[in-house]
Amino acid sequence: MKSSLLVQWLRCSAFLILLGLVPGISSAEEFLEPERAFQLQAELHDSKSLILTWAIAKDYHLYRERLNFKADAPDIVLGKPALPDGIRKFDENFNKTVEIYEKKLLVELPVTKVEHAFTLTITYQGCADAGLCYPPVDQRFRVDPLIPGKLTLLTDASANTASTVTTPTPAVKELAENEDDSSLAQRTLQSGSLWRIGIAFLVFGLLLSFTPCVLPMVPILSSIIVGEGSVSRSRGFLLALSYCLGMALIYTLMGVAAGLAGEGLAGSLQKPWVLLTFSALLIGLALSMFDVYQLQLPAGLQSRLSQASG
Repeated sequence: MKSSLLVQWLRCSAFLILLGLVPGISSAEEFLEPERAFQLQAELHDSKSLILTWAIAKDYHLYRERLNFKADAPDIVLGKPALPDGIRKFDENFNKTVEIYEKKLLVELPVTKVEHAFTLTITYQGCADAGLCYPPVDQRFRVDPLIPGKLTLLTDASANTASTVTTPTPAVKELAENEDDSSLAQRTLQSGSLWRIGIAFLVFGLLLSFTPCVLPMVPILSSIIVGEGSVSRSRGFLLALSYCLGMALIYTLMGVAAGLAGEGLAGSLQKPWVLLTFSALLIGLALSMFDVYQLQLPAGLQSRLSQASG
């Protein structure tokens, strides 16, 4: 039984080694930041019309249905944006046919009712052709109907200053609260408090332990403990603790490796030769479970482990 545990440990170690050998995983610079991949410029053509221009980098594309325009004041009425026809293609990320834009996108956004300055929030989402999809991006511009020309992108500090002039609507408040909730994990990691991070990950780990994918581990762990014969509670607890800590260590190392790899990890793992490599590895392990061949340690090493455990 102990040799089978060591085999499982070696399998996980081999997976980590293979993950580290995949070229390009550690090069997050392979993919552009969303603001560079989709460079947005906004211009107030006149008091009734806005011109929005995206310069889309090569091998990237924007989704038509992910474009959204919203004013922060309820008395500002935006017209229907004039969107050009895009390229229709089947997208594997959404598993449906979508309309995308490449190279450049020009949108005319009419403002049918404007009486004062307001903040315009433009939401868009795009992907790289290599398979990396970015989360939706929000960019805010201050629009003054009396000052035509190129609009200035608002930073967080300037957006907070603008919010003191215009009272946010309940919908805007709710959006801000949702954004705060979604960044809870990020704020926890940035706090630098070891106790806070540890407690947060303990809670997240307990929640993950109730997911269906963890249930197959229960009989495996039970068979390991029962295989020891008549064991005391402390012995059973130590066996379960050592097994769980080993699994936690492996997944922690994998999580750290994925975090250090950045956004380039998703695109690199979706390359055909990487998928074929992992498929071959899984098929090989499956054949071992069907007794096509025996995947075990060398006999000499097994005898040494048996002597050491004896």
